[in-house]
Amino acid sequence: MSQTLPARMKARLLKKPPAMPAAPHLKQAAVLMPILIRKGEPSMLFIRRADHLRSHPGQIAFPGGAREKEDATLAQTALREAEEEVGLPSNYVSISGFLNLHETPSGYLILPVIGLVYQDFLPQAEKSEVAEIFEAPLAFLMNPNNHQRSQREWKGKRHIVYGIPYRRRRIWGVTAGILRSLYERVFREEGEESASGRAIRRG
Repeated sequence: MSQTLPARMKARLLKKPPAMPAAPHLKQAAVLMPILIRKGEPSMLFIRRADHLRSHPGQIAFPGGAREKEDATLAQTALREAEEEVGLPSNYVSISGFLNLHETPSGYLILPVIGLVYQDFLPQAEKSEVAEIFEAPLAFLMNPNNHQRSQREWKGKRHIVYGIPYRRRRIWGVTAGILRSLYERVFREEGEESASGRAIRRG
């Protein structure tokens, strides 16, 4: 890889969040994809949602949630939720950019916010919402050989869905889909096939 990770992110991620469509039936939400930069290889931080939650109990996710009235932007939503859920100070996060919006079957429209974290911090789980906090190496997550594909029907169409097994865990659903989007936008090399079967061309 000729570029450093921060330069690669800056060059390939969306510099501004995409415009929100007029979709009053969907709730606006955001997630923070925290990439921890240490002396070793970069890693990404995840949470496992508490088992008693009504929405997506026990699932692996990024820190994030629904937009609140006090959030001026969805990026602020992502930063606020990350501080509340895992104790990540917002001033530790350098936002590198954004991915396209992801619609969920549960009625959310999610903005993925990618943030680099250079400073060490001690993650602290918000016990009422978070059962576990863990990290996975970015190189493992961005290796397409670790992306398992299946198909599901949604809104009358067949869609490719992804799952990424990591040790005793399985990252799947929207979280795995967002990771795949990060791979296709930032880490896929020019000329490789995308999920649609077409070769990627940049520029």
